[in-house]
Amino acid sequence: MFEYLLLKIGYDISDVDIVERSRCDMSFKYFLGMAPEELDLIDSSSLCKFRKLRLKDKDLLNLLYWQYFGNCRRKGNHQI
Repeated sequence: MFEYLLLKIGYDISDVDIVERSRCDMSFKYFLGMAPEELDLIDSSSLCKFRKLRLKDKDLLNLLYWQYFGNCRRKGNHQI
């Protein structure tokens, strides 16, 4: 679920758009650990519920996003 939220922040798109792009965008599928032919996706309402119920602090998600990509850069994954 967290990976979907990282994509949402990184691309600044809606929950519905994240799920739709995950159906056909191979870079999204790769990031989410999905096989190219996989179509079993979460529902966009599940993403919204997770964000509202589990991540009540809106700044927390942004903090986690920058922490994650900051760690990637420090480890040498500059293309991320």
